[in-house]
Amino acid sequence: MPSITILAYHNIVERGQESPNDLHSIAVDRLEEQVRALQDAGFEPMALPDAFDSLVHSREHAPGYAVTFDDGYVSLLRYAERISSLAPPTVFVLTGYTGASTASWNTRSSVVLDHLDLSDLLTLRERGFDIQLHGLDHHNLLKFDEEQLRRKFEQANGWFEDHLGQPPVFLAYPYGYCDQRVQGVAARFYRGAFSMTHGAWAGREARYALNRVGVPWFLSGRDLVEVLRSQPKRRWYEIERRAPWRAPKHG
Repeated sequence: MPSITILAYHNIVERGQESPNDLHSIAVDRLEEQVRALQDAGFEPMALPDAFDSLVHSREHAPGYAVTFDDGYVSLLRYAERISSLAPPTVFVLTGYTGASTASWNTRSSVVLDHLDLSDLLTLRERGFDIQLHGLDHHNLLKFDEEQLRRKFEQANGWFEDHLGQPPVFLAYPYGYCDQRVQGVAARFYRGAFSMTHGAWAGREARYALNRVGVPWFLSGRDLVEVLRSQPKRRWYEIERRAPWRAPKHG
């Protein structure tokens, strides 16, 4: 069983602002609680490249975790100091929506969030955040043929080179969806890519489909430790059974 886990978060809010209708927002206090619990349990904070190398090459390593954030929301800048103290953080950004809001691409969501603009991303990078690619947009990549995928990756990489001075080396697939065809195109552009329970947990086959654990707001620190100590194929189940709406009803 892999001893290292890559954690995936999205938006950060204040305590009391969490909602069952918004699983992607977590209170900063809860995030800190989760990470303290991991560290108390002997998990070592790691930068994403180090965690990636250890997992893909199946290297022996003490228990560890890496922290990532998808979509690049402005709340990351608001809580940058507290977030960066937890572990070296990586942010996966949508190059086509920098400075925009989720209303421009997620019309079904009841929550509208703002994305970081270029100035914000440069500030985060100065504060130690690693900036990587989530996509040109947030479309499911399974919908596109190889030529369309190539153009998307080239356009997104061009944005990185023009504005951040270098291309991204990692890609986090929107929604975590990928297949061998998508992975094959991604392999032409990136050192590695990340899925969300649709890929592998370790080994060479995970290089372009390395699973992360999406961490919801309702997990306590103790819960998260127990989830990560479970078999990887059971982690989704272990998270789901702790959801408040799964609590047994009495009376």
